[in-house]
Amino acid sequence: MGPLLFLIYINDLPKTVNDIAKLILFADDTTILITSPNRSDFKLKVSTAFNLVKEWLNSNLLCINLNKTHFMQFTTINKPKSHLQVTHLNKQISTVPNTVFLGIHINDKIIGKIILITFSQN
Repeated sequence: MGPLLFLIYINDLPKTVNDIAKLILFADDTTILITSPNRSDFKLKVSTAFNLVKEWLNSNLLCINLNKTHFMQFTTINKPKSHLQVTHLNKQISTVPNTVFLGIHINDKIIGKIILITFSQN
């Protein structure tokens, strides 16, 4: 499938998590951004958003490349990270302290509480 057709094919993916998270699509990479100041609400949003995205991918005959998928949580110095385990097909998605997002190097020392899950659909 060509790049343009692929983008048209996945164009409705962000609507699946519209009220819970923000999805950023770039070529065949997808990033899920989730924010919440409340720890329990944050955990619920992570679980719900990831399950909705997995459901959409399954319905559209796409799969997650677990070798390119990782999880990053941003917190302030005075707030501990939430202990989250994101899994797919009984495999835990790796947590990383830094990543490259659209060519920008990012580490997990940012103000607020945000989760960044990036994955590739090939």
